[in-house]
Amino acid sequence: MDGKPRKVLFINLEEKQTIWGKRQLKQIKQLSEEELELFSTNYLTIPDEFIDFVNSEKDWLAIRNYIIAANPDVVILDSLSHLCVGEIERSVVAQKFVQDFRKYIASLIEDMKNNLKEIF
Repeated sequence: MDGKPRKVLFINLEEKQTIWGKRQLKQIKQLSEEELELFSTNYLTIPDEFIDFVNSEKDWLAIRNYIIAANPDVVILDSLSHLCVGEIERSVVAQKFVQDFRKYIASLIEDMKNNLKEIF
């Protein structure tokens, strides 16, 4: 990344916001006024009632639709264990996961890039 402020969407499926929010609050308190302004205008996350695991097409669509609604420049998905049903070490499970990820998320990223190219 080039160091320019970017709108970031952090999708944390491992912990609820009420848990990691306490840790993050300590970090936020360390920010300068300028950093706090950048943070508050560029950092997005999911609500507490969001899905915990991706078990179905409906769940993949929930993530995809949330990304579309947020319109971020950067998406961080945490974690692989919550995005994949089964043992990721097994070839067939890994292949299915990659196919789903490409179908719902990677294709979305390509669409967003193409839209940006059209704008600029």
